[in-house]
Amino acid sequence: MVQCTIIFWQQSNVLAGPPAAYKHRAMRSITMRPEAHKRFTTGHPWVYSNEIVMDAGAKAIEAGSLVRLLRADGSPLALAIFNPHTLIAARRLTNNLEAKIDADFFAQRLDRALKLRERLVGEPYYRLVHAEADGMPGVVIDRFGDLVVVQINTAGMERLLPEIQSALDKVVAPRQLLLRCDSSAREFEACRPM
Repeated sequence: MVQCTIIFWQQSNVLAGPPAAYKHRAMRSITMRPEAHKRFTTGHPWVYSNEIVMDAGAKAIEAGSLVRLLRADGSPLALAIFNPHTLIAARRLTNNLEAKIDADFFAQRLDRALKLRERLVGEPYYRLVHAEADGMPGVVIDRFGDLVVVQINTAGMERLLPEIQSALDKVVAPRQLLLRCDSSAREFEACRPM
């Protein structure tokens, strides 16, 4: 079982994020094997490790890094979070290679998810974010009125937790947030204990 510390915070109290060097590090590129891009270009949100040229450079990329995903011919496909140690090696964040992955990026995704749930459910008791289905791979967010429960299951999204928390403050403004980190998926992603 994964060790976990439950973290509550009040609105606008930001968690300490990854070191500043992570946020300013140059983005690396990952190249897919020939013909491996076909499934991905039809909308599949993941790239498996056997679909990537897993050379020494790719293996050296830190788990959870933001990468540019390229076809075998070098043409760009998407921005993704990457983990060279897992079967699902890359998870699509956006096809927009110019996108800035920050709190505003996640606020747009949360706003879209919120509007859909408000239209379909009405009462604020629902799953607000269901991972890839809402454009936030490996993230599950449940809303119980003014309490929000966040489960981060990928190393890449764990690195982006401060941005996600800021986006939640902006879009949902929860009074409390519970960070749940007891999923067995976290072990596969080599996520740090919280």
